[in-house]
Amino acid sequence: MTSTNGFRELHRVSVLMARFWPLSCSALGLWLGALVALSTLTSCGRIASDESSASAPTASVSPRTTTDGKLRCGISANADDFRVGDHFRLSVRVENASDREIWLYFPAVYKALTLTITNERGVKMNKRMTAIYGPAGLEPQLHRLAPGEAYEDSIEGFIEYEFARASQGSPSIARRIVIDFRDVRIDIIQAGRFTAALELTADEKVAKRAEPMGEGPIWPGTLRSNDIGFTTTVPTRRNLDRAIREIGSEDTAVALRAIEKVSANCDPRAVPALLRILTTENGALVRPAASALARIQDTSILPQLESIYRTTRQGEIQRIVLETMQSLQAGDREVSLLIETVRSGVTQKSRKYAAYETGVRKLTQGADAVIAAAKEEERPVRYSAIDGLGLLGQTQDANLRAKIVAVLLDILRNDGDRTMRGRAAGSLGQIGDPSTIPALIEALHDPNNFVGAAAADALRRFAGEKALEPLRQFATAAETESQRRAATWAISEIQTRLQRQEGQ
Repeated sequence: MTSTNGFRELHRVSVLMARFWPLSCSALGLWLGALVALSTLTSCGRIASDESSASAPTASVSPRTTTDGKLRCGISANADDFRVGDHFRLSVRVENASDREIWLYFPAVYKALTLTITNERGVKMNKRMTAIYGPAGLEPQLHRLAPGEAYEDSIEGFIEYEFARASQGSPSIARRIVIDFRDVRIDIIQAGRFTAALELTADEKVAKRAEPMGEGPIWPGTLRSNDIGFTTTVPTRRNLDRAIREIGSEDTAVALRAIEKVSANCDPRAVPALLRILTTENGALVRPAASALARIQDTSILPQLESIYRTTRQGEIQRIVLETMQSLQAGDREVSLLIETVRSGVTQKSRKYAAYETGVRKLTQGADAVIAAAKEEERPVRYSAIDGLGLLGQTQDANLRAKIVAVLLDILRNDGDRTMRGRAAGSLGQIGDPSTIPALIEALHDPNNFVGAAAADALRRFAGEKALEPLRQFATAAETESQRRAATWAISEIQTRLQRQEGQ
């Protein structure tokens, strides 16, 4: 789930390491869920009266609490009335209400979201999801609460419209209001006032696994928090007109807030002002403006975006324009520009992006451009192109696959740059062509340790029994721990694969 707001990072660039745990495994996770629930309440829409300020609400709602005799919990929000386009913060407090210490399962870098909402007619809308993210190898932790000690945290969301295109080439139409919690988007079905509450539920299986880690008992049971009510209103035309004017403000903070407001409301009247941001090349505003254009989904701007792409001398602007055109489903027009960028982008950065993106999207019509980039002298472009070939080489077109494999084998055997040889080994591992196994076994003896380890890792992906003995010899003679680990892992994976094949 990726955020479309320019203010919370476009997520195409990074790969999150995800680990999933039982939804009800922790008090923290569940109260975070409630936070989401609360946020959802806030986004119910009713028409607001004209107001001069478009800033986020700042009022405070005092929390009430409930208790089961062991824990006491309460939730609160930073206001009780919001508009589409507002940020809001939801907070939770969990306190030990007993006279003994209590252990709670609190992996604070994880978020397990649970949503329970009741609308103004008393109809309950329940939604559960799990979005648990954290660094690889990071284990959940137990949190110890002494008598009277409390754990507090908060989560921020953003209220916005989600629009869907009525037809190709037509302006977008509103479908629903959503709450965007970075990687989690929650739909609001109808407008009105809502209430929400969280439930802390101990998972007995998780508790039994975790209890040996602590010195005290894991909190058991289920506890429902206090209820909180929220209302969300929509900005008036006057408010949005002001935001559109402020997009051109010389004050970057004012302009950013204005872009965020029109983006949340998907106001097509802001398109000319947003396009001007792209042409002025204001580094702090370009990406938020492009994100807003992507959300508004006005496909009539595609010719203007292509013009901006061709006139700018900034590689980052080219990349942002391509991403925006892809969001607008520009089709062949955007693909042609992407391949053109591989060949002649204005900067190394834009060419790197285009070469790898061509591979990610399996655009085989761009294979020749990526192959050419893999052979040139610019190192950053070369290694992105070699990585892209590892993805393009997975094509079902046997002739194209053979062509790509030949290029990668030549780099592996003859390139003077160890980084390129190592990346070529990795790309061959991704393609998994059995004809490359002898070359990868030979690469285990490359004079550079990095290349040997990369070759071992490539063999791990698809090699069979013939690779086991060379890998054992490589592990025995390994000069570095990284080589030894790569060989050991490869041997283990290949043996497991062979055993599985024998059992079939």
